[in-house]
Amino acid sequence: MASGKSSLINSLLNVGILARKGDTGTSCTWVIQEFRATLPKQSTPFRAEIEYYSEAELEAVITFLFKEAYASLPSSRAGSEALDDETENRNDSGLTAIKTTQTLFCDKPECVSEEAITELLSEASSETDQNVIQKMIIWSRELVRKYAKQDDDLISVVEHTTTQGLLQKLREYTFNGADEDEFTEPVVSPWPLIKKITFGLDSPMLNDGVVLMDLPGVHDSNSTRRRTLGKALAACTHYLVVAQISRAQDDDTVTKYFTEGHKKKGSGRVIAAITNSDRIDGDMRNGNAEQQKQMEETKEKILSITGELDQIRTKRKTASKQERLEMFEKEEDLHRQLHDAESAHDSSKIMIRNKKTVKSLRRTYLRLTGDQRALPIFCVSNKAYEQYQLGFERSDRPVLTLDDTGIPKLRQHLRHATGEGRFNAARFHYEAQLPSLLSSVEIWCFKTHMKRRKELEDIVLEPREACEKAIEDLFTQIRDNIETEILILIKQKEKHWNHEATELCST
Repeated sequence: MASGKSSLINSLLNVGILARKGDTGTSCTWVIQEFRATLPKQSTPFRAEIEYYSEAELEAVITFLFKEAYASLPSSRAGSEALDDETENRNDSGLTAIKTTQTLFCDKPECVSEEAITELLSEASSETDQNVIQKMIIWSRELVRKYAKQDDDLISVVEHTTTQGLLQKLREYTFNGADEDEFTEPVVSPWPLIKKITFGLDSPMLNDGVVLMDLPGVHDSNSTRRRTLGKALAACTHYLVVAQISRAQDDDTVTKYFTEGHKKKGSGRVIAAITNSDRIDGDMRNGNAEQQKQMEETKEKILSITGELDQIRTKRKTASKQERLEMFEKEEDLHRQLHDAESAHDSSKIMIRNKKTVKSLRRTYLRLTGDQRALPIFCVSNKAYEQYQLGFERSDRPVLTLDDTGIPKLRQHLRHATGEGRFNAARFHYEAQLPSLLSSVEIWCFKTHMKRRKELEDIVLEPREACEKAIEDLFTQIRDNIETEILILIKQKEKHWNHEATELCST
């Protein structure tokens, strides 16, 4: 059963259905899909860049595909009884390898059907028969050249103004039509040769630097898809483990990725998203006393409203036209109250169950990893969140509030968790690069002044010459003042001063 990761990505992006989702038991993520902010050269709201495997990677993929397909052939060395058993119990990976081969080359006579492919495999001398392998490699190269432009470095570009239109164009790249309807003729699809599809769109979360990757499910029966999972996970900074709430506590895949994520990415790098949190069966008896009291009060309110509705239906039979009109308005109001009360009751049960699940998963994570940092767990409801996206009637309000759907909280956590690098870059810029930049500006200023030597010398020397002249003029003025104020006065008073001095000396 699907975990709901594609639906979760659609909810987080909040632009409609972009990550392909389905209700069948098979995986609906056929290739690795990456979701980024608007891509360079993007000219429409939604863009997809399909990247194919390189020559060396292509050979490895086809060789591996042929090896698994060849392994599905019954052994000629076995006895007749063992041969029948082996034929009946062919391994799934070999059968899916044959289907994958048909998906790629169903336009070739040798691969037009599973029977034809089996005959082609029978002609091979071993799982490393280069004659057949090289033939398939040549076919795959031709297929890549058909879809990819050589000047675009093995990349095809698809653009559209709506998500629905973009997915329609991408259908042949991301989905195998042969598995959709057993009565439909298979069509060529290059998805086994696609390394990754990168989506570009305008999204506040993606614009903050968050990059989401939708990966093939680990339980997918197709080994080619499983093989690409390891490399993609190695490139991620965080593990977002997605599982249905009904299976999360018993799912081996969840515990596997708890352990693997902590081991490979470290503390705080594993996040859990538990989907279908709005689904609940039976009556909950696990809440505390206060929660149980609140639920009992809500239950009594539901019974009270139901009783009032029964009374109105009884009175309506004998009521007048005016009374029936008033009863109709009252009945509508009671139905709204009943819906709200039932929603509140269900919401309380859901919150109790969710808290219990969170507590259990955190204990499991601590036991597996020893990480003292609490595991971030978000119980989310993609269905309820989609109702808020599309809108709803007042009488059909979702059981959960928008905040209780868990999507806004998870989106905010992803923005904060993946923002660590941007914060460290800003701090480094402030603490190291900015002082260095200011020092560089200061040095630049010094160098600039040296280049302006002639101009600076003129600025310095011109005042010096002006000072010399000013000082010379000052001394000239002082000398003139001495001659005017002192020497001339002495000359005028000399006779009088001599007479007074003679009289003073005579006495």
